[in-house]
Amino acid sequence: PQPDMGSCCSGDVQGHEVTPILSYIVSPGAPSDVYELGPQLGQGAHATVVEGKSRPSRGGRPSHRAIKVLQHDHGRHGGAAVGAAMAAKEVAFMAELAHPNMVRLYEVFVAEGATHMVMELCRGGSLFHTVQNGSR
Repeated sequence: PQPDMGSCCSGDVQGHEVTPILSYIVSPGAPSDVYELGPQLGQGAHATVVEGKSRPSRGGRPSHRAIKVLQHDHGRHGGAAVGAAMAAKEVAFMAELAHPNMVRLYEVFVAEGATHMVMELCRGGSLFHTVQNGSR
């Protein structure tokens, strides 16, 4: 059965049909039902990224993830407004990408007035600072 994706995740977003892609990765409930939300890792104009650790109820070893929170209304996190359609478009693009050198998108939650993208956690700082410093 497909989860209810609400008005945010259906329809056509600038020529991209979103529903078939999102129906595969949208999880029911809220991210806090599945992950213990940890410290903030970063913040941009449209989103905040926090660390998430899977709860013991998921079984196995805990997994650590980066959770990108895109607010649908005027951001409570100090960022600019991000509409639900823009969030759905970003999820659609991330869901289509599958490459060993790209961050992996594991699942998406649409809850609490935001889209929460659960992604691979890459430690070691930002790519921008690594390139800026000439490090490898």
